[in-house]
Amino acid sequence: SDNNSEREQTLNQLLVEMDGFASTDQVVVMAASNLLEKLDPALLRPGRFDRQVFVSPPDVGGRRSILDVHTRNKPLREDIDLDVIAQQTSGLTGADLANICNEAAIRCVRRKGHALSTEDFDAALERVVAGVQSSTTLNPHEREVVAYHEAGHALTRELLATAEHAHKISIVPRGQALGYVMNLPDEDSYLKTREELIDQLTVLLGGRVAEQVVFGAVTTGAANDLQRVAEITNAMVHIYGMGTSEVTSRTYVDAEQLSDLTRRIRDEEQQALAFEAHRQALDLITSHRELLEEFAQELLRKEVLGRSDIDRIMDGVPRIDRRPARNLRVVAVDPTPPAAS
Repeated sequence: SDNNSEREQTLNQLLVEMDGFASTDQVVVMAASNLLEKLDPALLRPGRFDRQVFVSPPDVGGRRSILDVHTRNKPLREDIDLDVIAQQTSGLTGADLANICNEAAIRCVRRKGHALSTEDFDAALERVVAGVQSSTTLNPHEREVVAYHEAGHALTRELLATAEHAHKISIVPRGQALGYVMNLPDEDSYLKTREELIDQLTVLLGGRVAEQVVFGAVTTGAANDLQRVAEITNAMVHIYGMGTSEVTSRTYVDAEQLSDLTRRIRDEEQQALAFEAHRQALDLITSHRELLEEFAQELLRKEVLGRSDIDRIMDGVPRIDRRPARNLRVVAVDPTPPAAS
């Protein structure tokens, strides 16, 4: 995207080699890139890289086939269900799945096992998704703050019907995270409504709100959550046209075409979306304070909560569905058959 001489010379030479004076009918040139929009238009014109094949992350069927390939030479226990693992790894690429299989095999060898177990795959998935367990040691107060922070994330996730269920909650530091809530979607999803995105923002702000409610102050632990909130609200207003005003419900190809007034309105809309999610998170946590305490105390006692622990705590608590009802058109049908002519 810059204009330095080395880049221009390299591009010009590549174009000459691909489409010069000499005929290259017997040569097929293939290339790969994950930044197609950054390529020079001259490279993509007809006669050069004019045919593009988009390779997306595999769906559940593709992930199942990839797992078959990478476990072909690995002994598996009879209770291993690769279909379940494929469902739990939505969004992961083939390289990620290969890494999970290798990590599961390494864990099996370390425990001197003879076949890969479900626990091996769970630990491998946790390592790949959440990172390597770090040696960070938290003092008692920090440990309590992290417990309530993760409890806030988990509670809002479990209360909202559109949010994906939490698979595991941990206050054991991994990578750069002092704690985490691992969610594994049940199915691949490609479309999101405005309400679903607001609920996603609510879950992200649940940890910060829990700190505010319990301790009366917020910490730096929510920095990544706030960054993701800013990214989602920006996309909702600037890309998806999900603002409430007429100005923000339209999208523009070139941001430079926007007036200062439109920019200000869009900034206000973006803040309004974050405030709406914050209010929802605050309402959920204050109205279910006893569940927040139960989550936090269990985390302080066990450090890691699995799905069975979450189900026990949330037993009998209904989920909240904010999605609007479908606008179905009802057509009256006369059951009387037409008379014969």
